[in-house]
Amino acid sequence: GVLAARIDLLDPPAKDALRAAAVIGRSFSAAGLAALVGSAGEVRTLVERGFVRPTEPELVFKHALTRDVAYEGLPRAERARRHAAYADWLESEDGGDGRAGTLAYHYTEAVNPEIADLAWRDRAEDVARLRVSALRWLRRAAELALARFDLDDALGLLERAAELRPDDAELWHSIAHVNALK
Repeated sequence: GVLAARIDLLDPPAKDALRAAAVIGRSFSAAGLAALVGSAGEVRTLVERGFVRPTEPELVFKHALTRDVAYEGLPRAERARRHAAYADWLESEDGGDGRAGTLAYHYTEAVNPEIADLAWRDRAEDVARLRVSALRWLRRAAELALARFDLDDALGLLERAAELRPDDAELWHSIAHVNALK
């Protein structure tokens, strides 16, 4: 409650920046934040008020609880749209294997079945595009996890993909393969 009250005392642009940063994660870059809110000008306010701490090369929430409260303060449909915007930006900046897990997470959150209808109402083509990207990155992240023999991570990623596309026999075969290895 105290954190929510402190966040509510921020002016609207700073509050929006804090919530956008919470969508990105525990740490975030000024460029990533600017991709979501238009500029990173509010970073100084967030640092001065003690919400985030500047580190190199990124900024970090001082406390995980601050990030959680800011994230929960954002309506679910808006969260999904911001996850999509961040994933699109990140993929355009650095869509390599090093970001596969992050891209998979953000694209998957963008098309979370619990809120996709609300977030993407009357935008079926956007949902389809985002779902394809989520499935592509979930599969790639699972392949990379399997290559490092992180079977639990690979299984979790494949199961998340199966939630998005339960009729995909190839996905279920991959899940069975990872379970057999396990």
